This record gives sequence, C-alpha cells and structure tokens, in this order.
Amino acid sequence: MRKAVFVLVALSTMGIEPALAQTPIDIGIRGGVNLSDLDIENESTDALTGFVGGGFATFHLGQIFFLQPEVLYSQKGATLHGLVNSRPTDVDVRLDYLEIPLLFGTEFFLRDFPITPRLYAGPTINFELGCDLEATIEGADVSVECSDDESGVSTKSPDFGVIFGGAAGLGIQRFKLWLDVRYQLGLTNIDDFSDDGSGDPAPTAKNRAWQFFLGLGIPVN
Repeated sequence: MRKAVFVLVALSTMGIEPALAQTPIDIGIRGGVNLSDLDIENESTDALTGFVGGGFATFHLGQIFFLQPEVLYSQKGATLHGLVNSRPTDVDVRLDYLEIPLLFGTEFFLRDFPITPRLYAGPTINFELGCDLEATIEGADVSVECSDDESGVSTKSPDFGVIFGGAAGLGIQRFKLWLDVRYQLGLTNIDDFSDDGSGDPAPTAKNRAWQFFLGLGIPVN
C-alpha cells in the first residue's frame, strides 16, 4: 500500500497522471509515408518514398501500458546504382508488403496538457505482395517483375523485423489524433540467392525504413 501511495505522489509531482478511467480498447486507422532503403552488402543504394497505411487496435493493460496489433499495407524498396549496356543506370526495386506489427508500449498522461506521449517497440512479420524493378534505359521506361527470369532478382518472404518508435496523441472529443514516428529494422535476408557455381558468397539484403503516420483512434465503448 505504501508503494502505491509513493508512486501516485511521484507521478503527481512530475505532472503525470495515471489513466484511471482509461478505455480498455481503441480501434483506428492510420496512413503515412515510408522512407525506405535496402541494406545490401557491397552495394550503394538510395532511399525510396512509398505509402504505408492500415488499421490498428489498442488494448490498454492497466494504467499506463498497452498492446497494439496492426495490419498495414507498406511500400518499400531502394534505388540501386549499376551498369546496363555499359551505361550507368539507376534501378528502383519496389517491394509491396502486408505488415503485421505487434507493439508493446507505455503512455504518459500529462496534467493540464492535451498531448499524450507514447513510446513503444515490438516485432513485425511482413509478407511480400509484389516486387518490381523499374528503370529508364536509353530513354525508355522499363518495368519487370522480380520473378521474371530477365530480372536476375529473386526475393524471399516473410520478412521478420523489429520496430522502435514514439507517438503523440491529441484528444478531440471522443476521438484521438495520433502522430507516429518509427524505425523498422529488417532482420531477414530477403535476397533469394541461387548458386551460380562461381563460389562467390551469397549476398545479403535487408529492409530498413523510417515510417511517419497520421492516425485516428476511437474508443470501442
């Protein structure tokens, strides 16, 4: 009992209030931008910009913790620099994923302040929906699927990763507007290397992405 009183006094001193009347479940939608790249061994790459968006459900665990599963459509990839017919050529590798993150975090309720900060982290499993290569060669726009024999590129799915991020929520009547910034670190080598008999080591390619969201949540009850 003394510990509980001490915690409440400490939170009050810092201007942070526990969510004593917090709604158990929120649901919502979010959309935003991926700034993604591929970490490819011995390759120079540039980031690509793509869409990311979907739905989420937030399960409040006690006063300040929450568990948040999400289902997102995410466009990732990178720009590779190489040679085609002895000419420098940039090739965009565009990857589409169905992402299923499971985030665990904590939120802070600031006294007399309408913003609710959050910190969270968790794993994600991403299922590839498509992969395309796009380039401009000799003035012509060329696009092929990674699965085509001509592309020379083959990828693996699913891709496992971890997410670290934070958010700020603004209450508007029953709704809450969320601004999220997170970093997603891919752990899986998505390059489906096929041995060509040269004896060269298999290349590695891993997804990296900064993700920026604007979301809207609403309590279920």
